Amino acid sequence: MNLKEEFLKYIGDEYSLVGYARSYKLVFLKLFLQFMDSEGKVKEIDLAREFKRFYEKRKEQRLLPDINADPRIQNVDTSTISQIISVIRDNPFRVISDRGFVYHKNINGEEYYLINNELLREFTEDFKKKMTNLIEKKINLYFSRIDKGEKIAGSNNSLKTLLIDLMNNYVKARTSEV
Repeated sequence: MNLKEEFLKYIGDEYSLVGYARSYKLVFLKLFLQFMDSEGKVKEIDLAREFKRFYEKRKEQRLLPDINADPRIQNVDTSTISQIISVIRDNPFRVISDRGFVYHKNINGEEYYLINNELLREFTEDFKKKMTNLIEKKINLYFSRIDKGEKIAGSNNSLKTLLIDLMNNYVKARTSEV
């Protein structure tokens, strides 16, 4: 199996979330493909800023950043870029690089994530577009499962609000009995 086939197998089909306990790998791959230049590299700082922004947007929409999120993601609005880089290096990057798909390199004093050269040769614009669309679908699938009724405290239609209403109505019903 060549590296492109291994990469496709690793990503999986659009309806499978096997291997994705959290969203970090999917978000990393989406941003990597989005910002990858013709040489297959992305500045670490740029990817980290967008990674942070992705989870900030979820919180702004009063959605959970992720299930069982790292505290640096759970509190993304107060996390520094250095903390976000640590999250990226610890989880999505390490796991994906262990597979040989990407690597990290300092180039002229700047940190970069780079795609494996063998894989880069396979990345036609069509293939890149196909992968970007596939990963976007997987991200949507992942978060559709989280977002079903699981908004953070204070938002309408949250599970917490539903339970509070249920208990208040129960108490009213019990105390109004003669």
